[in-house]
Amino acid sequence: MKSKLLSTLFLFQIFSYAELPNGQIQTLNANYLSPTGTGTAKYINITDFGEFRNPQLEVENYNGILMFSVEDQAFELDLSMFGISDARSISLSSLSFNNDPKKLALSFSSAKALDDDFQLSVSGPSVDCTRTSKFDDIKVDLLSNCLKNSKFRISSLDFQSDKSEFTNLIDEEGTASNKIDLSDFKLDINSGKFKGEVKSSMSKGLTIKVEGLSKFKIETNEIEIKLDKAKAGIFNIRSTIFNELQKMDSDTLHVNEPYITIQLK
Repeated sequence: MKSKLLSTLFLFQIFSYAELPNGQIQTLNANYLSPTGTGTAKYINITDFGEFRNPQLEVENYNGILMFSVEDQAFELDLSMFGISDARSISLSSLSFNNDPKKLALSFSSAKALDDDFQLSVSGPSVDCTRTSKFDDIKVDLLSNCLKNSKFRISSLDFQSDKSEFTNLIDEEGTASNKIDLSDFKLDINSGKFKGEVKSSMSKGLTIKVEGLSKFKIETNEIEIKLDKAKAGIFNIRSTIFNELQKMDSDTLHVNEPYITIQLK
């Protein structure tokens, strides 16, 4: 079944599946070709993994969760938040990572993923979250803090999938394509208030700007987005966005303008 996706929803769903280890990684490179791959790093110091300088790593992929192992020790990085999933080939370049009591930071130069029915290329992505509270559960910890105070950047993203349709937000006829491209993506969240902008062919090159509120509801395990404003150039596209999102309403995605609720597993 094909689903109509919107770039705006994609920007929020990146936070849904982030589960990351505690510690530090410097200059991690990886090349995976199903069923295994190899990697290198300048420095790794991860809780329950150990401290290594210039290690040679083995790499496995579990639907976007990359497992890195050396000397019978292993750690995982969940890259599904960048759209990387079950692929037959994945490459990562110059990944840096830091997760400590005060902040979370993740960035890499580029990533590519390829499978029979999709291909993805990302350059210059980065996530910076400031912790104001500490939770034992890593998912609660990350989502509570990242949806409250964070910065997210992507220089460019190109994605093509035979299983997806991406609807043009400006075209009155709602032209759809199996390709999506994003560039100059910025999303800033301060005390739960977000402002974001991105360029895309889905808006005929016009800059899409969004504003609203975001929070993680611990008691119900939900991400709640209140989309107050959405414009592409001079065009108000908030109604268009919600009309398309209504078509995606499901057990895990609930749409009730101006609210978008994502139910996590």
